[in-house]
Amino acid sequence: DLELVEFLKLRLGYGIIGNESIGPYSSQALLVPTDVVFNDVLTIGFEPFIFPNSDLRWESTEQFNFGLDFSTAGGRIQVTTDYYIKNTFDLLLSTDVPFYSGFTSVFSNVGDLKNSGFEFSVSSHNLTGAFTWNTDFNIAWNQNTITNLAGRDNIPNSASLFGVESWALLTEGEPVGRFYGLITDGIVQIGENTEAVANFAAAPPLEPGDRKFVDRNNDGVINGDDRTFIGSAQPDFSFGINNSLSYKGFDLNFFLQGVSGNQIVNFNKFLVEQQNGTSNITLEYFANRWTPQNPSNRYPKVNADPGLARRFISDAEVEDGSYLRLKNVTLGYSLPANILNKYKIANCKIYLTAKNLYTLTNYSGFDPEVSHFGQSATNMGADLGGYPTTKSYILGINLGF
Repeated sequence: DLELVEFLKLRLGYGIIGNESIGPYSSQALLVPTDVVFNDVLTIGFEPFIFPNSDLRWESTEQFNFGLDFSTAGGRIQVTTDYYIKNTFDLLLSTDVPFYSGFTSVFSNVGDLKNSGFEFSVSSHNLTGAFTWNTDFNIAWNQNTITNLAGRDNIPNSASLFGVESWALLTEGEPVGRFYGLITDGIVQIGENTEAVANFAAAPPLEPGDRKFVDRNNDGVINGDDRTFIGSAQPDFSFGINNSLSYKGFDLNFFLQGVSGNQIVNFNKFLVEQQNGTSNITLEYFANRWTPQNPSNRYPKVNADPGLARRFISDAEVEDGSYLRLKNVTLGYSLPANILNKYKIANCKIYLTAKNLYTLTNYSGFDPEVSHFGQSATNMGADLGGYPTTKSYILGINLGF
């Protein structure tokens, strides 16, 4: 009997689901055929293919969900909210093993993971009558935390690119998808005391125009021990909004979608800003690189030997991946009934659609909606020349008889 609420529903859910999404027979010692020379004769033999793990078991996720659905304003506004907690146990992950085992990795159950978040969506009939306007909006927040790594401090789990060492780590108490690298500290300028600036061991002496890095452990040497977390592929929130308008025979629909708060490792920048003259470079770097006449504090000078700095990513390659994209716009016109009846046509609609029309972002790469390693949850947020989302225009007609 509430005056403002026409419909109200509370939801409570709980369940456990398993995940066996690894290759079949991953717990067993499989053999594969191979060519071998035995007694000077080429023979087909067999060799071990998978490191066995008889203790391997399913990954399982326990989920609790609390939701609320309600409508108001005569049913013109409908709201759905959800709060969830998902605890994943016995995480399945390919982990490193010593080379003397004859293998490089093995599938193991390595720990536990927690996801919790809030989702909110609203559908609104803003205007009714001859002119109609409907809006659908949704937004979601998710917090991700590794709660247990089975006694291991860190697990390097980033695929190697250009020989770069461990640019992503799985760390207990931290979310999946955090980037691991050096922190830059500007550029060496003319007259600066380079002996007071930490450098890589066995590297050429620093000169004006070279990039500086923060010596986090204050040992006077820059190396992998100075790395720290420098960004995360996990967004603060994601959202989408869809609007539908119509007047007489005309209708307009447009959809915007975006994320906020995530970072991207721009390996394109890592590759083309090596400053060694062996690869192409960006116009941005070329025009703003350090020279005595242009003492930049952002881009280093051209250097034929950047040294060990190229073994590690740094915050110079990590960029804000937030974006707002106009994903779809469609304008249509439906012929009136008197014309349709005259030509014995049930319906006829002419429409023009534009997809990926505009993207608002500060990311310097081709496309902020990128993932070089596909759906991999442990190698998120890497961009290595991914083909950009294409902009397209479609003119069409729908006929019904």
